[in-house]
Amino acid sequence: MISTIIVISLILVLLVLEFEQQKKIKIYARQKISRIIIAVVIGMALIILMWPKTFVQQVNVILVAFLLIGVSFFKEGLSVDRLITFSSIGSGSEYKRFSKVIIYKKPSKSGFINVRFEKGENSYIDFEFVTSFDEVYTFLSKHFKGSLKIV
Repeated sequence: MISTIIVISLILVLLVLEFEQQKKIKIYARQKISRIIIAVVIGMALIILMWPKTFVQQVNVILVAFLLIGVSFFKEGLSVDRLITFSSIGSGSEYKRFSKVIIYKKPSKSGFINVRFEKGENSYIDFEFVTSFDEVYTFLSKHFKGSLKIV
């Protein structure tokens, strides 16, 4: 039971920190409904397929499924000093960690503005923004100090 209390405490601390990060978002990225659906299906499958016999283990399985499903509802986007994604609490998502940002001027087929944040040659994060190109470009040119490329 002590391990369950520790798990609950750690999940609550993580959720509080993530909610604090959510408040810092200035420009929101598109939230993909497919990610939410997949997380809910996997979370429910986890509960159904891994259902243990003891109460303590049942609580642990429910907590893991809850965390998995809950994470899919977190928003992503840009803040003044970093990318906000799940688990972006540390310094790994600060703008200074990225070598360049590529903004695709032409909207995608779905009408969203695509932005790629590159850390290295094969390390990058892609975002789709619902807002206009001008808004994203103005925001990043003001806050991102690295190479800003328009394609």
